[in-house]
Amino acid sequence: MYIHVFFKGSFYKTFEFEENISQILIGRADNNDIALGFDEMISSRHALIRLEKEAVSLKDSGSKNGIFIDNQRITECTCPYDKRIYLGNTHILVSKNQFKEMKKTLLIDEYLIDSIKKEITETEAIKTLDFIYGITKKIVGINDELALITLLFQELKEQYKIDRLLYFGRDVNNKKVVLKKAMDAQFYSPRTDYSNTILEEVISNRSAVLIQNVYEEIIDQSKSIQYSGINSLIAVPMIVKNDIIGILQYDYFKSEKEFHHAEFHAISIITQIVSGVIKDAMYLADVKKDNMVLMDEISRNFEIIGSDEKINRIKNSISKVAPQQTTVLITGESGTGKELFARAIHLQSSRQKKPFVIINCASIPEHLIESELFGHVKGAFTGAQTSRTGKLQSADGGTVFLDEIGEMAVTLQAKLLRFMELGEIQPVGSNETIYTDVRIIAATNRDLKESVRVKTFREDLYFRLSVFNIHIPPLRERKNDILEIADYYLKRFSVSMGKKMMSLSEEADIVLMNYSWPGNVRELKNIIERACVIAEGDILLPNYLPDDLNNVFHGNDSLHTHAASVSESSFSSNFIKTESMKESEILPLEIVEKNYILKVLNELEHNKAKTAFALGVTRKTLYSKLKQYGI
Repeated sequence: MYIHVFFKGSFYKTFEFEENISQILIGRADNNDIALGFDEMISSRHALIRLEKEAVSLKDSGSKNGIFIDNQRITECTCPYDKRIYLGNTHILVSKNQFKEMKKTLLIDEYLIDSIKKEITETEAIKTLDFIYGITKKIVGINDELALITLLFQELKEQYKIDRLLYFGRDVNNKKVVLKKAMDAQFYSPRTDYSNTILEEVISNRSAVLIQNVYEEIIDQSKSIQYSGINSLIAVPMIVKNDIIGILQYDYFKSEKEFHHAEFHAISIITQIVSGVIKDAMYLADVKKDNMVLMDEISRNFEIIGSDEKINRIKNSISKVAPQQTTVLITGESGTGKELFARAIHLQSSRQKKPFVIINCASIPEHLIESELFGHVKGAFTGAQTSRTGKLQSADGGTVFLDEIGEMAVTLQAKLLRFMELGEIQPVGSNETIYTDVRIIAATNRDLKESVRVKTFREDLYFRLSVFNIHIPPLRERKNDILEIADYYLKRFSVSMGKKMMSLSEEADIVLMNYSWPGNVRELKNIIERACVIAEGDILLPNYLPDDLNNVFHGNDSLHTHAASVSESSFSSNFIKTESMKESEILPLEIVEKNYILKVLNELEHNKAKTAFALGVTRKTLYSKLKQYGI
């Protein structure tokens, strides 16, 4: 008769007894039949066992921590042979079979049992360490989760001749493990059958499992293992910072191949090393994914809207200058979107994944802007209680957008020029020189040439900034873009406010087209946002627009008069003759209509909204006619 002892899940020792022994005492004290002094959770006299023909009689001897079977604390009971009996950190199996016929399941932990150590000779230990070190060197620098798993399989296949590797990772909700990768040495299409029982045991115990020989199992086990053809397996939890991020299972299918304690220990260590690298790879993949989503959102939010010829020329200029490192000066009235164009340059450059730092020179007090740009050290001035990194240094590798550069004090302009020439930063109050690499894009609504003339802006800095000039025209000079920009913001705000997708009415088109837009695109954006807030239904009508815009439509009769006169004069003077016509003068209706539309377009300076209004058709109908006649 045998009593097999396992400490903290790992096999410790087998005690053999005669079948006719009357009782067996178990406890920490040395005078017990089974002395377990290494387990502090066991009492000096813990339990008494009597061996019967078909069962085991068990009695608690007044222990502090008790006896447990099937997670139930018992005082006295009779249980079948080969039943797990838990005492403190130890569990025992009372069996009629020797250990080699037992289920050989080990749970790895921080304790390395002496019996396992003895199985590894010094030469084998050195070879194992060399192998682990070799894998560690190879996985460094690999940032792909599945590439790491592939490398691990190839290495273990070479070293231990494993037949299959299964990689289980967390699902999208992080609630359960699912099979993510199967690699099979014998088949091109890997076998993917596995046992949920094994996975549950690994997760619940948070420890690795070794089954040396599935067919010598004497305790009820998952049928799926027996039917899978697996002969021996190791399943290891991938634990990183106390979280199980997955499970790796290693299998032998051939009957002559079994995993042993030395392999079990080495593979468990390798798995934990690889787990940390895989976790980093997963994190990096998430960051890249989030970055792609963010970049896509940024691209959408900062898209340059408009198809006016002037804007198309600017887009073309941006595509040429963006890949270079050239300094760019953007000019234009307030509200024209100079920051938008600066960001477009950054996003189309090789610096797009680096910072885009905005510094508004007009909004920062003069006495603080030097610290804002270059940083300062602790104690540099009153209130400087800690050191601070300047924005030029924090943008290293990226782009700095100096908005309202014309407002910068002349005294600071010299330091900015030095930085642009040498790339040197010297924080306020420090003698240290810091080198940084940034691209400068500046913007202003001032006439810098005039500022240079009146000595409020340095001429040398002006020349350094204006290597490549981009002028953004005011909205009133690109009227064809007004409705396109309005439609863009209308859709954007409809979505963000959770409303039905709105569109502009024909009357609203006319109102927007005939306003002068002193505040440019910024004003248009704000007006559309306000209209979306108060609008009802899916059509934005003129009464949702501010009164000063509606005065154009309701109070300015010149628009209606001019449109009507254009329509009447163009039609009567060019296409209709009241007197009789010769047959040769009669033209097809399509030619008459095309010429008439062209005439009205020319009269109204190709303003399509005005043209549609003058012709008495919708903008959609006009666009259809323009497409039909190739205008």
